[in-house]
Amino acid sequence: MSNTNKWIPVLMVAIVGAFLQLIFISVDNKDTATGAAIEFVTAYYMLDSDAMKSRIHEDSATQGEVDLLDEYLHAKKTEAAQRGFNLSYLQFSLSHVDAKVIELGEEKAEIMIHAKKRRCIHPVFTFVAKIFFIGQSHDVDQTYKLVKVEGKWKVTDGAFSPNA
Repeated sequence: MSNTNKWIPVLMVAIVGAFLQLIFISVDNKDTATGAAIEFVTAYYMLDSDAMKSRIHEDSATQGEVDLLDEYLHAKKTEAAQRGFNLSYLQFSLSHVDAKVIELGEEKAEIMIHAKKRRCIHPVFTFVAKIFFIGQSHDVDQTYKLVKVEGKWKVTDGAFSPNA
């Protein structure tokens, strides 16, 4: 076998691998109801207003003239200040996130999220806390209703429920 023929199988595997990678990337970038619910709940517990705004329906973000998202973040800032901390103290990272589809239609969906939340003052703190079993993990069980608006899934009911 010549030296060139030895590299043909390796080259074919690399080409097929690159092709499959492109397919997996395109499938992963598709907007789904479960992906939107997970993205919202992650942003909710990390107190990320921009990510929450991108995934919450406009009708659910306001109640009359009151912006519920700003109201929620202001309440969290006030709670942190009363406890003598910065807002980052109230952030939680999620792990073991599991999304269960309760109902899925073309334009509406209901998704139940089950996860473990852990205090996330800083990502390194969370990592060290997991290694040395410091701190506590708390269960998160929340159900979200979503609607599809202009091709993008948005959270409607249950976004700012008190038990979240």
